[in-house]
Order: sequence, then C-alpha cells, then structure tokens
Amino acid sequence: MFDYITGILKKSSENKAVIDVGGVGYIFNITLTTYRSLPALNNELTLKTHVIHREDTFELTGFYTENERLVFRKLISLSGIGPKQAIKILSGLDIHQLVGAIAQEDILLLQKIPGLGKKTAEKLVFELRGRLDDIEIQNIQPGTGRLPVDAIAAMEALGFSEIKSRAAVFEALKEDGSSETEDIVKRALKHI
Repeated sequence: MFDYITGILKKSSENKAVIDVGGVGYIFNITLTTYRSLPALNNELTLKTHVIHREDTFELTGFYTENERLVFRKLISLSGIGPKQAIKILSGLDIHQLVGAIAQEDILLLQKIPGLGKKTAEKLVFELRGRLDDIEIQNIQPGTGRLPVDAIAAMEALGFSEIKSRAAVFEALKEDGSSETEDIVKRALKHI
C-alpha cells in the first residue's frame, strides 16, 4: 500500500514517531534502532513503511532502513510472532546483531532480548536460519566472524545496561581501530 513516507518529524519517542505530510500527522510504530537514526524535530525524513490493516486496526510501522523492514516482515511471517513482538525483537538487538545471532545459532544472545524466552529464541534460529542470507551482516568483530560478546560483557561489568553496552560497542566497531576487547571498550565508552 505505502512503500515509504517522506515528511517532517514532529514528535518522537523510543517506540513512536509522528510525521507531518501535507498537514496530516502519521503515527508510526518504530524500533529503537530507527529511533536512534531519526533527525532532530522539524527536519525532513523518509521512513520505509509496513502497513498493518485488520478489521479493528490500521497501523503504520516505520523503518529507517530497508534491511530492518525486511527482517521485520520475516519475523511477522512466523507463527506466534506479531508486529509488537517483532518490534521488541528488533529493538533488543540491532539488525546486524540479530542476523548474526541467528546465523551463528547464538540462543543465549537472543534470550537477552527483553521478553524473549529460550523456546522463542530457538524458534527464530530454526525458522529463520538461511532465510536472512540477503541481509548484509556488519558490525561483527573483524577477523573472527563472532559478535564482540567480551566487549559487551565488559561494558556491562562497568555498570552499563545491556542495550546501552551493545549500542556503544557496535558504534565503536564502526570506527577504525584494534579489534582487541580492551580497545573496543575504550572506544565504546566515548559513545555512552
């Protein structure tokens, strides 16, 4: 129905954004990753959309990237995973962490997503393994093919929440520098 919407960002929170398009305010459900990518209020942005239309509801879900929308659609195609849970999953891990965890069958990392139990984590791995091959995996610790779990654990040991630790570590990995845990943590602290 809608592929994308471009307009002026009027309001935002960690799970909602309101975009003004020609005097009409559209409310979007968004992920934490999309929230972090939003511009300042009263600036223009484009969100990729997914429309949920049922008898009793009409909702828009917005994504900053096409990859995030693609994974969302694959998540809601699974039995027992609805749009709200898919948004929680995509908010618990960024897109590349999620794809990496599924590809590496990292059930423990998936279980760290708030509200995601062992059975659902196993279901994600079983049903999505191989179905996310078209998503480019980035932000994996260079040279190892593994998620930087040691750096994330070190950040948590310093007292930062799991979500803040992951976000800071993956921002640090985007920068040039050593892939040693200590160096990643030093760079990650700059992003807190």
